[in-house]
Amino acid sequence: MEIKYLETDRHYAIPYYARIPDEPQRIIIISHGFGSSKDSPTAQLMLNGLAEAGLGTLAFDFPAHGSSRAGVQALRVKNCMEDVADLETMLTTQYPQAEIGYFSSSFGAFINLLYISTHRHKGDRSFLRSAAVNMPSLFDRELTEAQRTELEETGQLVLDQEPPVTIPAGFLDDMKMYDLFSQYEPDETQIGMVHGDSDEVIEPKIAVAFSAYYEIPAAFIPGGTHHLDGEGMPEHILAMAEEFFRS
Repeated sequence: MEIKYLETDRHYAIPYYARIPDEPQRIIIISHGFGSSKDSPTAQLMLNGLAEAGLGTLAFDFPAHGSSRAGVQALRVKNCMEDVADLETMLTTQYPQAEIGYFSSSFGAFINLLYISTHRHKGDRSFLRSAAVNMPSLFDRELTEAQRTELEETGQLVLDQEPPVTIPAGFLDDMKMYDLFSQYEPDETQIGMVHGDSDEVIEPKIAVAFSAYYEIPAAFIPGGTHHLDGEGMPEHILAMAEEFFRS
């Protein structure tokens, strides 16, 4: 599939894939998790699976992820939210008749909830997979003293994961500014959540607390880890997402 690029006023372009019919009734913006990309199994499943179900789809890369040509310093929470805003503006300009929805995983869900809380948006439905509702505390808990020292001395940190991700010190500063438990602002956007009951990254009890506090319907998949890639799980979540966006 051809990668397209949307130019921004932030000195970089947003790489994305799109499968949009001539007259779409709804288009889903698909955002990936931290360290992942638009080419991840989940993003590709949603991009193609929802498209085959008749929905328009667009999957993109956050700064410093996937095919992004943005430098490491562009990986900031504000830029991530503005990327979603620019993509939505592009879609609503090209397809003014189409309704907009969001499918987001983990870090992408964290960004999506901040986005709909702080930006005017057309999207009226958001489906959250393994939502990183406690993303800031996750970083604070997981960073070692050696990593904190590297950040202070070099201004950035290479995370030992596959593929490797480099984060700037400013991204960690951003994490100190956000708390979804107090800053999420519910509006008319319909929210749905799916989470594994064995998630080793975002503890299920955290997802339970968030969904209960904001009265968000949430489904918990037995035996599901953070990636929700157990036998039959991806296909089940695809079916759930299709039903959510069509209901």
